[in-house]
Amino acid sequence: MKKSTNLIASFALFTVITLVIYIAFKLVAAGYYITALIPITLLLVGLIIGIWYIVKQE
Repeated sequence: MKKSTNLIASFALFTVITLVIYIAFKLVAAGYYITALIPITLLLVGLIIGIWYIVKQE
């Protein structure tokens, strides 16, 4: 991948992670602890897939 593509991808990933954490904190603050597990689980699955993809490329 080109350096500019990596920069765009990492910025997009950072934005998505920040949004998911923000949504999860909003749900916890509202008292929806079980519902907050959904975005956190999606985030973890996404990170695992992303790391696996990067490792598989090399």
